[in-house]
Amino acid sequence: MSFCDPVLVANVLRETNGAYPLPQRAARERWQVLRATALGHEILCRAEAALSEPTPPLPASFYLAFHRSGAREPYEQPSAERRERLTLFALAECLEAKGRFLDAVLDEAWAICEESTWVTVGHGFDWQRELPEPGRPIIDLFSAITAAALAEIDYLLDDALHPVLRDRIRCEIERRSTGPFLARDDYPWLGLGAKKSTTGCRSVLAARR
Repeated sequence: MSFCDPVLVANVLRETNGAYPLPQRAARERWQVLRATALGHEILCRAEAALSEPTPPLPASFYLAFHRSGAREPYEQPSAERRERLTLFALAECLEAKGRFLDAVLDEAWAICEESTWVTVGHGFDWQRELPEPGRPIIDLFSAITAAALAEIDYLLDDALHPVLRDRIRCEIERRSTGPFLARDDYPWLGLGAKKSTTGCRSVLAARR
């Protein structure tokens, strides 16, 4: 079996038939079971503490830091923190279902949708001027994971989310991910080599389709 066996991927998609391992927020009985666990308690405690912390900023100079000094941390750390906060608040809202974390989910998801790119530093193979170039969206493993995370939040919280946020999520996924994937065939990870990004990007995009 190859590293990215297309037959295996097709079989997994067929057998799962769109099933998702976590229930939606409305499935209260299942979430109440999860809430009673030590992990559920930890998630709620961490989410409550994070409510008082602001969304980490991501200025353009953080992206440039990689090109100036080779440092990834200035951009990658706050970028990862944003996505971790989004997941944390979404899970906490599913566990509690009181609406207490919905504004936090809105703010984190909106901030991610506002980012100039979901592509991490050093992966902009098609950009010639160091910063993400408007009108030239590309896909890397990190942008694919971000698109998947937003799609999962939309699924989990469903109509508890503000309807405009749901529209925005769909629009940004189409603009930054699904659309460019269907429009281009020159991404480095589209090759046949056994690369982590090859399997990651393809599987995430296939799952969203």
